[in-house]
Amino acid sequence: MCKIGSPLLSFLLCSLCTPLQPQKYRKALALCQSIFSNSFDDFCNAEDKIKELAGLVYAQKETKVALNNLHSVISDPHQLKNYVPARENELNIMTLHKSKGLEFNIVFHMDMYKWIIPNEFGDESSVQQDLNLHYVGLTRAKDACYIMNGTARFRNKKNDYIFAEPSLFLSKPGLAERRKDVRWEM
Repeated sequence: MCKIGSPLLSFLLCSLCTPLQPQKYRKALALCQSIFSNSFDDFCNAEDKIKELAGLVYAQKETKVALNNLHSVISDPHQLKNYVPARENELNIMTLHKSKGLEFNIVFHMDMYKWIIPNEFGDESSVQQDLNLHYVGLTRAKDACYIMNGTARFRNKKNDYIFAEPSLFLSKPGLAERRKDVRWEM
């Protein structure tokens, strides 16, 4: 059995605006079991069941664009593999936004540079949003969170390298005491 449904199933059943009626809920669970018990190779044959499930969960959201996108993903094995969870010997690479609600044994929190996170050009509200996002990144780790910084960072717009100052978030009370700096020399 393939784990293709784990994140999608959680999303479908946990992100409902209003709870499903018991009969619809049982039908949705049965459809999920049927859809996600397929092997990866057989998953593309589940399009009708996925449409039926989507109709139960998001009846008012069915559009021609959504159905075309669904068909496009399901009929293309390369695209479909983007939705399969990583195996034990693989990495998940995602944005902080995409990581919300997920947990991993080890997290590498990248690009913790001044001006990147937080975006210090923003107002107080945007800095608070960045702080919340930073918190999301830190709390995805079950065992360890590595905060990655370099001594220089590349600016794509100017095609150059500049000195990389650590993010102001790294000196927040409570985090600084828990950090252990490890420096790698090249």
